[in-house]
Amino acid sequence: MDKILVVYNSKYGHTEKYAQWLAEELNADICTGKKLNRNLLSDYSTILFGSSLYAGKNEAALLIAEHFEQIKDKKVVLFTCGLADVSNETNIIGINKALDKVLTPVSGKNEKSKAEWQGIAKAAKSRKYFVNKINKSQKRII
Repeated sequence: MDKILVVYNSKYGHTEKYAQWLAEELNADICTGKKLNRNLLSDYSTILFGSSLYAGKNEAALLIAEHFEQIKDKKVVLFTCGLADVSNETNIIGINKALDKVLTPVSGKNEKSKAEWQGIAKAAKSRKYFVNKINKSQKRII
């Protein structure tokens, strides 16, 4: 059975709520990005990274980049919480460019790797919607 870890950074507490809901639904362990270390990562086969997207910066993507060597062979899910209207194509392009800027240098230009993380910017308006989206993502990625 997969051992799952949810890692999050939260400025105002919203991402923390979603991370807690995910950990409950997935029977996963949870920690903040500040407590993340190499030893902790080695214990898990699936790791979910979450944060908000502020001014084009995503702390979860930065954590993935920082720990890429330790997680490159693991199942990784990136989730974001924010107010960007995902039905607006311009917003999606901007979000993906911000993620590309951080993740492409560490993951390379491998199209398979890129495809696995590129479509992850989805807004969540309720716990049920968010958990259903992540559960579907888990089934697809895991």
